[in-house]
Amino acid sequence: MPYIAVHGRQTDLPQPRKTEMSNIVRRTFLPINSSAIAYVDIENAPQVQIAFQSNPQKVYTFQGSESVVDELQSILNAEEVQGLGSLVAAARRSGDLQEV
Repeated sequence: MPYIAVHGRQTDLPQPRKTEMSNIVRRTFLPINSSAIAYVDIENAPQVQIAFQSNPQKVYTFQGSESVVDELQSILNAEEVQGLGSLVAAARRSGDLQEV
């Protein structure tokens, strides 16, 4: 096992720890990233909180289906945001995202 000398004594090198990647549960978006959605929070899923760019101070609470929450989770963890507004609009129309 590799080692280093610390204060004159041999010490094993720290081994990398395997950690599970943490998932983002809330994220704020600038209009350049999402023209429709300002904020999404899925920490208390299936409850979803969303603020729209038209009034970012007003946060709406929705009950989301498992599939919508999974899709939102994927978008929140993606580097580039694509289709967030379309997803929310389609989910509201289909009933997969219902305002509480």
